[in-house]
Amino acid sequence: MKLLRFLPLLALALAMTANAEDERQADLQTPARLEIEAILARPVIGLDDLFQIAELTNPTLAVARFEMEARTGRMQQAGLYPNPELAYLVEEMLVEDPSYNKQKFELSQSILIGGRRGAAVDAARAGVEQAAELASWERRTVFERVHKWWADQIHFKEVDAAFEELMAGAEWTLDIAKARFEARAAPESHVTRAMLEVYDLEVARQKFERERLRGAAEMGVLFGGVQVPFDRLGGSLDPDAEAASLPPDTAAVMGDHPELRAARLGVKASEAMLVTAKKERIPDLNLFVAYGRIQPVEEYFVEGGISLALPIFNRNQGRVSETTSLVAMARHQERIAASELDSALATARWNHTTLHDQLDQLAEGIAPAAGRALTQAQEGYRTGRLMFLELVDAQRTNTDVQLNILELRRDLAVAEADLMSLLGAGPYADTGDLR
Repeated sequence: MKLLRFLPLLALALAMTANAEDERQADLQTPARLEIEAILARPVIGLDDLFQIAELTNPTLAVARFEMEARTGRMQQAGLYPNPELAYLVEEMLVEDPSYNKQKFELSQSILIGGRRGAAVDAARAGVEQAAELASWERRTVFERVHKWWADQIHFKEVDAAFEELMAGAEWTLDIAKARFEARAAPESHVTRAMLEVYDLEVARQKFERERLRGAAEMGVLFGGVQVPFDRLGGSLDPDAEAASLPPDTAAVMGDHPELRAARLGVKASEAMLVTAKKERIPDLNLFVAYGRIQPVEEYFVEGGISLALPIFNRNQGRVSETTSLVAMARHQERIAASELDSALATARWNHTTLHDQLDQLAEGIAPAAGRALTQAQEGYRTGRLMFLELVDAQRTNTDVQLNILELRRDLAVAEADLMSLLGAGPYADTGDLR
């Protein structure tokens, strides 16, 4: 009954503790929130700013950090010694005389022998190190997605500007076609075809608007629900403005890639688990000591003892077999990771080089010629020296060239994101600060 009096006080104390913990968590989140608000208040939000926001808000990175914390707790638990056990026992009560009994307090303690605890700590520590490497690789992956999302948004801005110019040219052609038709110098089909060119451009612009809406949905995933204003996104897709700063010795960099380091630590962790499983074949040694008295004679006694399980049936052979297979699997995973990284780097290099060459050829060789051809065709049709189909063909060619250039600029930025992520270049470099 006395215990019931203290239950309300205990509940109040627990509630106050919980509230204090909630306030502490809120205080910890305040600096991050203020930092995000400061970034979003800037007149121009660049790619580095987006990386900062993602570092603070991305759910995938938060999961990676919590995984590290969980494994750290697991390592701490692996190093803890078993608690002693205190028991109060009443023994040897006579049926005829229940007052005759033995009462004692018994203290028992399990003694770990064979180095099992140290092996378990080694396995857990390797798991913590592996989680850190996986978090580092996850950070690069998230940054790569942010980089590509930014490239898409800048691409949409450039396309909007290009559509304004292309639409102006198409409407000029339509006006000329209408003027020649009204002057009976051209058939009405020229006006219809010119109207179709304007319509096609408007449809293409609407398609890009739909893609931009999909980008808004992706933004919520990348930035944990934080809304980044599209109109203040800054930066350029010019290869010279956002050139990838790549390390000269890529072989050494890839050999130290966080995904590969994580795979190696996976081997180390599984080997430590195998050592632990083998050491667990040795059972715990149990010691106990007791002090009590015999009623009703009021005589006191002391007992002590030791026990050891005999590993006859259970020698942990199933766990040893399991961890042996896990070691073999981890070694194969390390080889797979190395092979896949080599393949990814070769593909990324080829894409980057190919796209760069295509962009140079299109922007420096074909685009100027297409622009001159359009100007000449417009003047020739206006003065009646060229047929309408020649003007339409020149206009369509120039449109295709301009849009292809913008698409190649975006694709090249994406290829640079792939390379920089793989090689840990620039903002992708491992900082060691996983917050």
